[in-house]
Amino acid sequence: MSKLRPMLPYLSVTAIGLYSLPLFSRGSGMALMLFVLPALILVCAVIYGIRNPFHWTYSVYAIIVSALFVPTIFIHYNTTAFLYTIIFGVIALVGIIVGRLFSMMTKL
Repeated sequence: MSKLRPMLPYLSVTAIGLYSLPLFSRGSGMALMLFVLPALILVCAVIYGIRNPFHWTYSVYAIIVSALFVPTIFIHYNTTAFLYTIIFGVIALVGIIVGRLFSMMTKL
């Protein structure tokens, strides 16, 4: 549990964005799904990767981001949005790896 605690602030920001941003989209759901939510997930994941050392929880972070998106499918979207669970998980994992690489490069 102590290894999962550092990811809580980043997951909280991601969850707030996943659940609240669709309320303000006003019919531009496609732009939200293709640009805004992936950007939010990527930024949170990069910052998490920069601030936390490499650990097995990187993959857990990506799985949790995917799991956070699943309830929003039933709340805001339709079942065709299930593909985005995988996409958002991959974006989170890539963001963490990019953040970690950036952190390693700046320490040299």
